[in-house]
Amino acid sequence: MKLVEMDILPGRETGAVLKEVKKFSKAMVRPAGVEMDSIARPGEALAEGSALWEVLKTFRKLDLHLMGIPEELGGMGGEDWMTSVVVAESLGHGDPGLALALYACCAPFAAAALSSEPGPRKLVKTFCKDYDCTLVGCMPPAGVPRAGKPTVFAKMDRGRAVINGSVPRAANAPIATHALVEVEIAGRNPGAGYALVPLGDPGVTSKPAVEKSGQRPLPQGGLAFDNVKLPKGFLLASTAAGHARMKRALFLREQKLLAAVFSGVAMAAFEEAQKYAAARIQGGVPIIEHDNIRLQFFHMAKDLEAARAAARRLAQHLEDKPDNGSALNATGVRCLAMETAARVVSEAMQIFGGYGLTKEFPLEKMFRDVRSAMVEQGDPDALALAAMAAG
Repeated sequence: MKLVEMDILPGRETGAVLKEVKKFSKAMVRPAGVEMDSIARPGEALAEGSALWEVLKTFRKLDLHLMGIPEELGGMGGEDWMTSVVVAESLGHGDPGLALALYACCAPFAAAALSSEPGPRKLVKTFCKDYDCTLVGCMPPAGVPRAGKPTVFAKMDRGRAVINGSVPRAANAPIATHALVEVEIAGRNPGAGYALVPLGDPGVTSKPAVEKSGQRPLPQGGLAFDNVKLPKGFLLASTAAGHARMKRALFLREQKLLAAVFSGVAMAAFEEAQKYAAARIQGGVPIIEHDNIRLQFFHMAKDLEAARAAARRLAQHLEDKPDNGSALNATGVRCLAMETAARVVSEAMQIFGGYGLTKEFPLEKMFRDVRSAMVEQGDPDALALAAMAAG
């Protein structure tokens, strides 16, 4: 009994990249996630030379930080939708917290690549050449389009933006050098945009990493800004149309990423349950030979493949029709993936029995990771209503 890989990869080169990503996820991401999860104080897991930094640097050695960044700025150019899904799924299979940390590292620089201003473009070129992780990005959750208002405010002063306010929690904030933050713009022409904020300014306060029960390898903390003057050109997408377009693009990318990452978690739980069921003897045979266990695996596999297929369909649609993405569709796919991961992990826990609650097996950590993901960006019903309103 096994799941047959049904993906049709676009070429031999892509297949080689994905093989390296899967190797990286298994050999480094999974063990690093377990190690960081076991450290009592989150700040200790962030120290230079820790497992976190080894993962971040290896990700860049594989040139994965170049995905989606234009070639003229030093990147790989546009990524094909299948590669983006399978890479995210493979990283989620290793550890969802670290997978999200890796993508948050790149988010501000990928957004800066869309700018025509020389300052942000120079920063992107530096990021593409940075294999020592001297530049690390962070960003708060993108948020459903048309839902909520920014909590950071910008005003123009002699052609440069000055920002004030705070964000309660942002992925990678405790280790980041740059943040991408949505801002409300005050003045004669009020509106909204995105601030690309260097975090070394004395007006920036980065709060300590929060302690969490799940996704502990993902560093999260708050940011506060007190009269922080941005470099010229670092206020992005400040027109009404530009802001709306970037907000929707960031949100849709986030939903695509989460759907793929948590499909990977569901796959990992399924595989761990398979290994255990093949080794656990009861009634003189491995429990995987029992009909009730076989039925559990069938339904787990059915739900898992449905979630993976939906994640792929969303990614393909967003590549084919980037201006036609639907918040409803994207949120639905993201929620399906997370709910499937929660269900598959729970079923796997049942197969393990009491052993699944022990730290000896990875199910206990997966259970905490998935449960945290179900609430960290809002209750699923609240997200669903916001998506319905956004269209």
